Amino acid sequence: MAAEVDLRISTAACELFLARELAGVSVEEIACRTSKATVYTRFPTKEALFAAIFHSKPGGFAFRT
Repeated sequence: MAAEVDLRISTAACELFLARELAGVSVEEIACRTSKATVYTRFPTKEALFAAIFHSKPGGFAFRT
């Protein structure tokens, strides 16, 4: 169950970060598939979530310019 929640959070966050980069995304938007409290339970900050996703991707993120 926890892995499923983590996947929902990281999938939502990854889609948003790729579309609008870190500064353009709020935790409220990331939490649309779970709750804000759940996001903060697993990641203390939005930046920590970004870093966890970034380090889990072999090539990092490829932002559109």
